[in-house]
Amino acid sequence: MFIPTQAYTNYFHDQAACTDILKDCNTWINLCNLNPPFPLMDNCKKTCNKCPPPCNDVASNCAILNLCDDALYKPLMIKNCKKFCNFCSLPDPATVKPSPTKGALQTIPCVDQVGGYGPNSCKGMASYCNNPSYQPLMKRECAKTCGYC
Repeated sequence: MFIPTQAYTNYFHDQAACTDILKDCNTWINLCNLNPPFPLMDNCKKTCNKCPPPCNDVASNCAILNLCDDALYKPLMIKNCKKFCNFCSLPDPATVKPSPTKGALQTIPCVDQVGGYGPNSCKGMASYCNNPSYQPLMKRECAKTCGYC
């Protein structure tokens, strides 16, 4: 009889949760490995092979430290002892970002598509509007910001 361990369960949960938010990520697969990275491709984690690794401990002395519930050390434990502390679903403290917010529904046909990001993200990527490599994507996702309509 096979009884899955927490690490086994976390690995498959993380992999199952890794999906593409945009419907047509395969169309933009050539943008996955650009340097600097194209921000909108964060919505194509599965297609771009950017899924999180399985949950593991970085430190070897997590059990000895046993500081999972200590507020002072919790960020350190989240980063280094995820498996031991059962913090696999928590992001590393250094990677926590504000949650994107969706804009209100608009009746005007010229809008930025949400696609996992709000219109403010399109404003942040406005420098890509006239770049020939990104124009097709920007026309579809950030039409209002880029002035395409």
